[in-house]
Amino acid sequence: MRQFAALAVLFWATCAAASPWDRDRPGDNFAPSVADACAGRFDHFPPEYYQARVERLEAALKDKPLDNALALDSVDDLAIALLRLGKHANAVIWLDRKLAPLEALRESDPRLAAIHLDRTLKNKAHCLLGRFKANADPADLQRAMELLRQAETSARHIHENWFLAREAEFRWSPPSVAGPVLPNVLGLNAESLAAQRGPGALSRLRLSGAIEHLALRVTHGGQGQDPDLFYALSLACAIEGRDMDAAFAVTRAIALVDGGARPGFRHSLSHDNLRKAMLAHLPAPRPEEWRSQLAGLEAAAAQWRADRDKYVRDRLARSEHPDTHAAFWAGWRETVKAPLAPAIPEATHEPEPIVGTAMFIGGGAMILFLFLVVGGMAIYFARRHPPGPNVDEL
Repeated sequence: MRQFAALAVLFWATCAAASPWDRDRPGDNFAPSVADACAGRFDHFPPEYYQARVERLEAALKDKPLDNALALDSVDDLAIALLRLGKHANAVIWLDRKLAPLEALRESDPRLAAIHLDRTLKNKAHCLLGRFKANADPADLQRAMELLRQAETSARHIHENWFLAREAEFRWSPPSVAGPVLPNVLGLNAESLAAQRGPGALSRLRLSGAIEHLALRVTHGGQGQDPDLFYALSLACAIEGRDMDAAFAVTRAIALVDGGARPGFRHSLSHDNLRKAMLAHLPAPRPEEWRSQLAGLEAAAAQWRADRDKYVRDRLARSEHPDTHAAFWAGWRETVKAPLAPAIPEATHEPEPIVGTAMFIGGGAMILFLFLVVGGMAIYFARRHPPGPNVDEL
């Protein structure tokens, strides 16, 4: 039972962050920046915000058919609002109710049905894991794992599903330290880090979208206390040549470990050696300097959140809500601007050329070859078919 409890805690730390699908989830082009994710500059709405949404949607959806996109989206909004309020059982009931009409929708609108099946599977897994955290029922944990696997199988083209499945494998079978790069949820190793770094490097490793995914996980997914996610985020940023973002992410990971958080891999390293190993992928690490810089961002983020929270509560007290009042955010003014993240002064990586040297030489050789072939053919045909005599010759 002790082993099961330890495993369950690790599994929860990963899968509970399957960033839920609701109207508050940032769009693909509005993912939080790495600096904001590390500093905590993102919304944490108060319970009143979600309670108002629950009351409105429960009344709107009661005894209504779930046969259109608006109704299906509303169920996701309602279920995740219930999850935020800790009402896991009610959230699961609503998501189960949503699954039934999806079967009929496959005939009339298969694309819409596929989209909502994927979202429902992940949202229900999230709710079951929330209930497991509260009640420690192994059946909820097992069912959540099945739903995540089903989501990956049914929609392999969605990057999030692939990342979540890899993270689940990382937690279920915690790896041991076996090299200079610590085990991580992205599966990166020393060879990955040794390859040429810079923009596009993650794409060559078939990890496109990893930075955005991890940033979303620790913000909207609510996993701002998971050192494994921040360590993986640091590795991904380092590979892309984003050294300052990598520095902030690993600084946040180390701060969590210093605060008592346990990484998901097995190791026998002392605390100091673990901290050194977490910094090994960055050139010339300066942990004290980075800690001071991130502390400044965190202080500004804390004040921003306080102002944001006050604004939301004041509007809610006037019975306004962004779901029903288009001008809800019209009066919002930022009193605390996000300080600019300092840049690393030295260029640690050469920029990747647009056209590689080998490609340039090969292309030039091909053009020269074509020129010689065309020229040779022109001479050959000119000799075989000389021009006729002109008037003077006649």
